[in-house]
Amino acid sequence: MNFKPRTPHSTLFTLNPNPPTPTFRAMQVTISALHSSARGSQLFARGVLTYAVRHGYLQASAVDEKGRFFNVVVFALGCVGFWSQFMSGFVLPFPLNILLLPARFAEWSLRALVFLLG
Repeated sequence: MNFKPRTPHSTLFTLNPNPPTPTFRAMQVTISALHSSARGSQLFARGVLTYAVRHGYLQASAVDEKGRFFNVVVFALGCVGFWSQFMSGFVLPFPLNILLLPARFAEWSLRALVFLLG
């Protein structure tokens, strides 16, 4: 086994000798978009159904999160979410890119940190 003990000079702040390839980055962006669209559609569907029950549009017994209807709605919303991200090139459209600028700076700094630390 090729085990190399840590030396005092091998800290967390050493540069990554093998930076990620562009193919790896594209795969990471696609996987993140799939996860975001799936999770976002589930949260959106749950929120809309909770709103409908709270305001009397649906009865509480009609909402079943493990039912087929809920899953079909979540899947359809997830497909729409991923398709919209794909068609925009995985970037934010105009008004959102200004509003979410602090979050984008945080994302860029995390990407740089991951790139440098590997």
